Amino acid sequence: CGDVDSFLVVFVHSRAGNYANRALIRNTWGNPGNYPGTSMELVFFIGYPDFKLNGALMRDALQEMNHYQDTVLLPVLDTYKNVTKKALYALEFIANNCQRTPFVLKADDDVVVNLFSIISILHLAQQGLLKPYPTAFRSPSPHSHATTLIPNELLMCLVWPNAKPYRNETNKWYISREVYPNDTYPLTCSGSAWIMSMSVMCEIQVESKDAEEFPFDDVLITGFLPQKIGIRHLQI
Repeated sequence: CGDVDSFLVVFVHSRAGNYANRALIRNTWGNPGNYPGTSMELVFFIGYPDFKLNGALMRDALQEMNHYQDTVLLPVLDTYKNVTKKALYALEFIANNCQRTPFVLKADDDVVVNLFSIISILHLAQQGLLKPYPTAFRSPSPHSHATTLIPNELLMCLVWPNAKPYRNETNKWYISREVYPNDTYPLTCSGSAWIMSMSVMCEIQVESKDAEEFPFDDVLITGFLPQKIGIRHLQI
């Protein structure tokens, strides 16, 4: 990310044991060599597995890290309970190391991203030529009525409007009314992937330092915090 000419940093949430997923991404849509004329960085983020159960797994992950030099080991135990902590550590790393890159894309390691289309859209955005689709969702912003999208205010994703919290205790995404009493979440991105301008991501990362803990990283990072700072969501 230290390359001043980088156009896009792609960071992927992964786990130590998901070597096959990372290999697939390196060899397909995440390979920077597939996008001539666009300087791109690919970074994987993993947490620590339980050493008592997965010592060999961690050794294999460290060997992979040394070989490819594209993976960051975050200081958090890699459990579903810690998914928000892991996501915030990843944002902090990107904010501290990649600020000169204008755009950032986050993806999970089990999705495929059409980067050809995304890169084309981001080039239009950088030139000030990207117009909002009719399905653009807007949060309060001094630029809410602009006819073109402002490159440094971009938040683009599959938007979930009026998503409802799960109240069934057997559901993976259950949340109690004591933790979150409202009947709907704010405008939120699908957790599988999102794109932001670096300035937006850095502002969200700063705001996250004072935010209350929330069990779902997508709701916090692409819902509560953008709402707080008045960033629009663009549906893709």
